[in-house]
Amino acid sequence: MLGVEQLEPFLSYALALFSGLLIGLEREHSRAQAGSHSRFLGGVRTFPLFALAAAVSASLVPALGPWPFVLAAAATIGFTVLGRRPGERAGDENGSSGLTSEGAFLLSFMLGALSGSTEVVGSSRQKVFVVASLAVITTLLLSAKPVLHQLSSKISRDDVIATVKFLLVAVVVLPLLPDQPYGPYGVFNPWKLGVSVTLIAGVSFVGYAASRVMGSGRGLLVTGLVGGLVSSTAVTLASARRTRQVPELAEPSALSITSAWTIMMIRVVVLVAATNAELLPRLLVPFSAMAASGAAVAAVLYWRTRRADKNGHEAHLSNPFELSESLKLVAVIVAVTLLSRWAQARFGDTALYLTSLLAGLADVDAITLSVSAMAQKNQVASGVAVAAIYIAAVANTLTKQAITLVVGTRALAARVALAALAMLAAGGLAIALQVALAG
Repeated sequence: MLGVEQLEPFLSYALALFSGLLIGLEREHSRAQAGSHSRFLGGVRTFPLFALAAAVSASLVPALGPWPFVLAAAATIGFTVLGRRPGERAGDENGSSGLTSEGAFLLSFMLGALSGSTEVVGSSRQKVFVVASLAVITTLLLSAKPVLHQLSSKISRDDVIATVKFLLVAVVVLPLLPDQPYGPYGVFNPWKLGVSVTLIAGVSFVGYAASRVMGSGRGLLVTGLVGGLVSSTAVTLASARRTRQVPELAEPSALSITSAWTIMMIRVVVLVAATNAELLPRLLVPFSAMAASGAAVAAVLYWRTRRADKNGHEAHLSNPFELSESLKLVAVIVAVTLLSRWAQARFGDTALYLTSLLAGLADVDAITLSVSAMAQKNQVASGVAVAAIYIAAVANTLTKQAITLVVGTRALAARVALAALAMLAAGGLAIALQVALAG
């Protein structure tokens, strides 16, 4: 059986034909949708022909030098410039189609050249994946014009600034942080703290971006699912306030809260998987049981509220990425870690449970990351770490249950109590079974 390298140069020419044909098909389809007034540069035949010309000229370079490729590139640029009508170059109303087709045409030529080259990419197998991936991504961008324009219309300037802030921290600041411990018990590690902050901010930012893209009016279920990524406490508070204003929304609001709590349990699993994969198998069972129980209660609530009006009642989620909030998170993580280490050194595992209980009243993420890091360093056993994280989840859930009772209505609190009881009982039972099987 022939290997990949033995199929050359037929494989390179076929790859160039594939990339040009794929992009050309999309342009041909876009031209048909645009109508007779719009003119696109080339179509299903032109793109693959020029891609093949690029591949042939690139394959001739080792034998004849760079001139075959230079002439082919110059001819392609000339055809690109001359291929538009005068009205299109001036940008008239009927003929203007921007520079998208020209860019796609030149990129198709370059993909063909990359297919025919032998020195740019290491092996033929790698070249197939590189060229095919670029061709598919290019076609996706070309065909996603309506979606991208709609997305752009929903993004505000504040969203753009917040995105730049997040990328500045994640891409520029984070790599500059030193990876070494400082302070008592070595709890202050700038790199690890930066990773933790970036991870939590990233999860929250994805949730916020999803809410912006989907917009309001998608229903309380979507609000709870997306809001659970941002802040399940914020969803609980907003839903409880809503029931004070409109008591009839008790069940839909309970659906939103239960969905957010379910996502919170999944979020804990994701945080542990990203920071301490060895702890994940032990933690996955109880928190999956809690998430499944929450999802079951949410399904029942959704079935009972599917006829309710789901438009205009979503919780308002502000942009989650603020530098001050990130600094507060750093302080909480350091304080919780320091308190946990001190309590562990002074009193043993029992004090860690108390620390988890107190920390979980305000936030689950910080204690989850702290305990997960301690388990990774073998400072606590995996079973103790899972129990501590579960205690924090219990404390946080009970805190939000109290919010529904104090801020919301009794009808909301009763419905949410069912979800809390089911989730916590499922998690506790799973941990008890793990301990029994291990014993």
